[in-house]
Amino acid sequence: MPLNLEQPVNLMGPNELIAYSQRGDKEYQEAEQELRRRWDSYKNLPKTEFKSILPPHQTSASRS
Repeated sequence: MPLNLEQPVNLMGPNELIAYSQRGDKEYQEAEQELRRRWDSYKNLPKTEFKSILPPHQTSASRS
């Protein structure tokens, strides 16, 4: 099934969030915030630090 990167971020699955995050700085921040929101929504998990599933991000300035 093809990835739908035009839908709202809160409806994207993990693979879509990863692909969406690679579009640019704004998209990376949106995807990261959504992943953190989802992580924080799990109240019954033991206290563990959030670790992103997104690949390391290069800002536009560091790509030049």
